[in-house]
Amino acid sequence: MSAATEREVMSELAVAAGWHRRGEERVDYYSRTPVRIHVIWQGSDAISGGSLYHDDNMVAYTRDAATVTGWLKR
Repeated sequence: MSAATEREVMSELAVAAGWHRRGEERVDYYSRTPVRIHVIWQGSDAISGGSLYHDDNMVAYTRDAATVTGWLKR
């Protein structure tokens, strides 16, 4: 059995926390009205960046996967 990738781990955590997930190639979109999170991936184990939106306004951007995971735990 292969080890789970960072992308899979993040996705499972988000879905368990009640986020709706849509993935397209290198980007994952998470939504839970009025909050949205976009994560751009470099492969499956490193992010290029993540953006946090509230009411369609970007309120934060990071390149740190732990920060994005923290947003998804809220």
